[in-house]
Amino acid sequence: FEEWSGMSWWGSATPAGLAMTAEELRMGVDSATFYGVGEPTIRARLAANVRANPLGFGRVTVKSTELRDRIRKPCLADPEYVEKLSSRMLEMVATSAITQPDVVISGDEQSIGYWSWGHDLDWSPLSLQRFRMWLRSRWGGLPELNAAWQTKFARWEDVMPIPLAEARERDVIAPWLEFRRFMDSEFIGLFEGLSGRLRQKHPNVRVGLSGMAGPSAFNGHDFKALLDRLPVAPIIYDGLQRELVRGWRGDDDRVSTWTGYDTTNTNERYDRFHPWYMLAHGCDGANAYTSWQFSYRPYADGGMISVNGYATAHGEWIAEEIASIRSGPAALLKASKRLHPDIAVLFSMESLNAATCRKWARYSQVVYGVTQAIEDLGFQYDMLAPEQLTTKALKPYRLIILPAAYCLGDKQIQALRAAARNGAVLLTD
Repeated sequence: FEEWSGMSWWGSATPAGLAMTAEELRMGVDSATFYGVGEPTIRARLAANVRANPLGFGRVTVKSTELRDRIRKPCLADPEYVEKLSSRMLEMVATSAITQPDVVISGDEQSIGYWSWGHDLDWSPLSLQRFRMWLRSRWGGLPELNAAWQTKFARWEDVMPIPLAEARERDVIAPWLEFRRFMDSEFIGLFEGLSGRLRQKHPNVRVGLSGMAGPSAFNGHDFKALLDRLPVAPIIYDGLQRELVRGWRGDDDRVSTWTGYDTTNTNERYDRFHPWYMLAHGCDGANAYTSWQFSYRPYADGGMISVNGYATAHGEWIAEEIASIRSGPAALLKASKRLHPDIAVLFSMESLNAATCRKWARYSQVVYGVTQAIEDLGFQYDMLAPEQLTTKALKPYRLIILPAAYCLGDKQIQALRAAARNGAVLLTD
């Protein structure tokens, strides 16, 4: 991954698909996704010197109509389900090995439930069993859990979460909050396990999660945990998630986002600006749809290539900017070291969940607004997670911003007070 990558989505070995591949090459596309394990498509991509990255070994989501049921089908930890995903993943990578893929993409817009819609998943027997084991590792004993939750469970087998509707009527919402954090861990744990199996056989291939939306209480997108627990290729939408990934990514992670959504085919200023904005925010490449997804009106020219097989106007604009990025700036930034600023902004999944339960401020929008205001003023910042609020970690910062910080532990508060005594300014609401 030496230069800034341009990856197109969709493609086939049909005459129309091959003609589109030729146009993509002219525009600077160097890799492409494909569904399934079709050998003709792979060989066609290989002949065109385009890396074929397999897509779709398992879309981890449920139908919106299934959210009313508290039992997820399948459970994220179901051994048969995990084995099915793993087998499909390894099959797809093996079949496409001749093109040396660097990512195998599980599916698009993954979620514990459906997108970021509210739900109480997953109260299946296996999930509840694993939840109780997770709680024991956190609390140690049942008396400690009962004290924190203000409950009177006599046995671990009796411990249960509570649904969102009930949590909103309670003073103590810990049972709901902890269950949501557990489900985040289960979602990430699924991909952590798959990544481990993948890297045993293909150490240079990452698991890709496409269409990652902003974090919510319901979709499992805890970016700090995701980036800490496995080498991954998150393909994200614009928004707060871009800032979180930029701040917490590892050296082995490959980050890209989407461009080319100018369905009007007229917004040249945006189309030329966006690739550079992505580069400055730590992305390693751009992803764009070809015309396959936009062959219906009124979006016939919404992709990088029109339905007649030639580049759209905004496709040309974006391709020109990516070529400029590859001409030197990408390599320069890759060889550079980002200096840490003296401003830090806190993002907390616990605070997000509490805000969701209590119907307080739209937490993610509040944090994102703060980050954009800092950028508009011409400054940079680091994103911090609650576990990074330690006396040592806070020393470099002169300004620490805590937007909508509803949930802070005693140790975190102590570290923040120490930072203030050492001269840092704490800004909160």
